[in-house]
Amino acid sequence: MDTSIIGPVTIMESFIGQFGKHSSAVHGILVSCILLCAALGSLFAGTLADRLGRPKAMAFGAGVFIIGTILEAAAVKLSMFAVGRVIEGIGYGLYFSTQTVYICEISPTKARGPLTSGPQFMTCVALVVGYFISYGTVKIPGSLSWRLPFIIISVMAILYLLINLFLLPESPRWLIRHRNYRAAEKVWDQLEVKQEDRETENDKSPPQDPTAIPLQSNLSEEERNKPYAPLLFQQAGLESQEASFLVSICIPATLLADKWGRRTSTLVGGVGLTALMILNGSLYAGYDLGHSIKVWAPEIQPQHTRAQATSLAYGLFPHS
Repeated sequence: MDTSIIGPVTIMESFIGQFGKHSSAVHGILVSCILLCAALGSLFAGTLADRLGRPKAMAFGAGVFIIGTILEAAAVKLSMFAVGRVIEGIGYGLYFSTQTVYICEISPTKARGPLTSGPQFMTCVALVVGYFISYGTVKIPGSLSWRLPFIIISVMAILYLLINLFLLPESPRWLIRHRNYRAAEKVWDQLEVKQEDRETENDKSPPQDPTAIPLQSNLSEEERNKPYAPLLFQQAGLESQEASFLVSICIPATLLADKWGRRTSTLVGGVGLTALMILNGSLYAGYDLGHSIKVWAPEIQPQHTRAQATSLAYGLFPHS
């Protein structure tokens, strides 16, 4: 949600009035520094998760994240806002990769694909929600227009922290690693995982290593690499709210993760992503964003396809 909020927030008139107008370089650093800090935090996430346990480690990361968002919401100087983003990024790196490991460890084999890819689906949902939150708060007078989105994120992070501390059971695989077999069995029973899907003390497979699952967290970082989304959409002639199509793309991959298989999903997704990146980069580099498509599309079409083709062109480039 922060990813879709930070872009619109930093170009709000109330935000600029509070902190002044800055160069594109400063703006870029301010928006994207959370990614570098998240990478830094993720370096320590595995060790922290092994020592504290999965839910406690996630709660700790969420606590750091909350400190960052509160600093942003209460910022009176740009430096205070920037420090908040750095702290927020570290907290994000601490909890997200551990969260993916935790989901993988508590999931039965038959449901592991959809459950582990669930955070990615929620990332897409949060992107859309964040755009609408920013759209709704921009009309609020004063600094509350840009502070309120961060207040909302802080409240959500507090709820996430409390859920980790008081509702989520410890990972049974973490308990087995620490030779607490009885507690692990209780958790398996609580999760209603069948006996054949459980890892026991006699399981000769190597224990799950948190550092071995960073690829799942990379998916979210991939989404979080969209801090300039509103600006890019504007340059391409699209409104940021129209990014809601991301959700519909993510749903099949989430539901069919086990049927497609990990390798197939990765290969197909990688090829598709590469092709789209090349296409988008080429369009931006050539500044050929379809400014005359609305005229060109009807002219080249025969009568029997003109309406459908023109509708398609308008749908892809509504402001061209």
